[in-house]
Amino acid sequence: MKVMILGKYTIEIPQEQGKPITNKRFIGSPYAGYLKGRLSDISNESFIIEHITRLIAKEHKVNTIIEYFGGLGICSKIFQAILKPHRHIIIDWDTNCFETLRTNLGNLNGVELLNQNAMKYRLNDFVDLAFLDFDKFSVLHLDERADVNRWFNNIFSWSKYILISDSSIAKFHLNKQTYRDLFDKTINSFEDYLSCFSNYLFGLYGYHIGYCYHFSRCSFLLIARRYQSLQEMKKFNEKKHVKLIGSR
Repeated sequence: MKVMILGKYTIEIPQEQGKPITNKRFIGSPYAGYLKGRLSDISNESFIIEHITRLIAKEHKVNTIIEYFGGLGICSKIFQAILKPHRHIIIDWDTNCFETLRTNLGNLNGVELLNQNAMKYRLNDFVDLAFLDFDKFSVLHLDERADVNRWFNNIFSWSKYILISDSSIAKFHLNKQTYRDLFDKTINSFEDYLSCFSNYLFGLYGYHIGYCYHFSRCSFLLIARRYQSLQEMKKFNEKKHVKLIGSR
């Protein structure tokens, strides 16, 4: 099975992966049911990642990239097409995801695929872009666990740009008081949250959030030392830009 993203990036999904699907339409395509259920999210995430990647390309020549959660390699394909890095490290612990990464990116020059726990990987050289595409993440994760803080310390110490997915927007209305308690500030809007989160990051690492692009379930934050304040926050209209091509 193939997945076409934004009409230009194609991902081949190895057929033998994952659990069998009983739906007759998707027999032989273990990931098809999962992807079919997430087409809208994948579409919006891909659209935003492409937009941010083009923004980075205008600001800075990117030679080295590290992705801590490579997944199916959708964002990897976008980074490769636009940024053309000399070195591209992609980590994923999941065996099925790793096989998909190897199928689609394993033969590209400069790509290093690592099948390991991303939380235990430590940088020891500078990278231009670090990408952390979390399943679920908000500033609360930084405040709760010392091991996460040590991991982030390493990333911020060696990265020029850091791109993070933040899922707080999905249930922001339920957690306002929690954020108020953490920041000791009035938090009435998502923009208030971003402003306080940016100041929090500056206090810890010397970095600010420069850009935030989001849809209803997730936001992506571009973070760097060069930004002194939030340059732009924008919501993208939700559309479907991903297609499943074939089931065999």
